[in-house]
Amino acid sequence: MFEDLRDAFREAIANFKEELHRDDSSPTVDRLLFDMEQEVTKAKAALDDLDTQVRHTRTHIRKESEEEVTCRRREEMARKVDDEETARLAAEYAARHARRREVLERKASALSDEQALREGDVQEMMERMEEARQKRDSLAAAVGRTDADQTNRAADDLFTELHRMASTLDQSGSRT
Repeated sequence: MFEDLRDAFREAIANFKEELHRDDSSPTVDRLLFDMEQEVTKAKAALDDLDTQVRHTRTHIRKESEEEVTCRRREEMARKVDDEETARLAAEYAARHARRREVLERKASALSDEQALREGDVQEMMERMEEARQKRDSLAAAVGRTDADQTNRAADDLFTELHRMASTLDQSGSRT
């Protein structure tokens, strides 16, 4: 009776091992790769946002520069006709546009620096993800081996216990 049970369990273990080797894509490894892909996607989206901000800021820099030039031209024309009030206002507005342009230039520079840093981060993330994809099969196999090792240890313990029980029954049966 115990021999039949032991044989059935061995067959179940063999079937389990066969199924384990058939399924070479470990859900754990797949989930980790999926999470990595999601992080890369988020990082690329942030990089795109930075690119949009840099372009937007540079557009504003050009507009402020144009406005400053226009105000300086108005100031010059007002001085030629001795209109000091208009010249003063034009100079004041030209100075405001110059300050805005300077701030926007610093902002564009900072955004460009951040963009360069993030581009490096995204590149590194993509390289690591590619490494993980290439190692995926070995990672899945390692996970499978770990699971199989745990199952084998459990099976060995069960076989030992079954063998002990069978020996005990054989000994008690031979006494009667």
